[in-house]
Amino acid sequence: MIAPISRSTPIIPTTAPQNALAPAPGARAPSTAQVIATWSKDWQTALHPRSAVDQATLNQHAQDVIREIQQAFAGDGPKQRAQHAKAVYTTTNASFRSAADLDPALAHGPFAAGNKLRAIVRISNVSGKAEGDDAKDLRGIAIRLTDDQGHVQDLLMNTSAEFMAKDAPAALVGAEARGVGLKAIVRGILHGQVGPIAAVKMIIAGKRVASDHTSIAAHSFWSRTPFQLGDHAVKLRL
Repeated sequence: MIAPISRSTPIIPTTAPQNALAPAPGARAPSTAQVIATWSKDWQTALHPRSAVDQATLNQHAQDVIREIQQAFAGDGPKQRAQHAKAVYTTTNASFRSAADLDPALAHGPFAAGNKLRAIVRISNVSGKAEGDDAKDLRGIAIRLTDDQGHVQDLLMNTSAEFMAKDAPAALVGAEARGVGLKAIVRGILHGQVGPIAAVKMIIAGKRVASDHTSIAAHSFWSRTPFQLGDHAVKLRL
């Protein structure tokens, strides 16, 4: 399986800038192997693993935040998801196929060359409140790949190429703000979970990437965190 990378600081980018390998007019586009050759393998130097105690504390905090958001959105009604409350499309019987000639550097876990897996797919609006599809918001897609023999790989993606928060505590502040408003940002600053400047940037970025009146079919989706794929750390795009 491929593994999501947990980190407390941004990892070193593992792909060239978007236009770094853009061919000159009339030139041939670089091959997959040429693109992969530009990827770095030194991303692990930027990781700062948490201790077991710190990770357990963070996990408990995440659960508390999710419950708070659910309560804020539910009011006196039934509780729903803390985020992605409204599904736009769901299926339990999609098919995922890997190309038979997939480059070996990419052929790991569920992406083994020629692999065919069942996919469970849920496309949704990101808000924790069920609103109209024309409401300005991010759109999300959750994909579970399975061979129906006990092996699964979950992929979470949305329509923002940028992950606004620098780490998990800051991400929880941002998620909480969706449910309870700016007081979550203030509380996060006071508790040292996010800096004032970073908080402002996170708010601005969140508003900038929300979309409306755009067909789901016209969107691109990016994984929220990098995944370890062989020796590389990559973000996935759909």
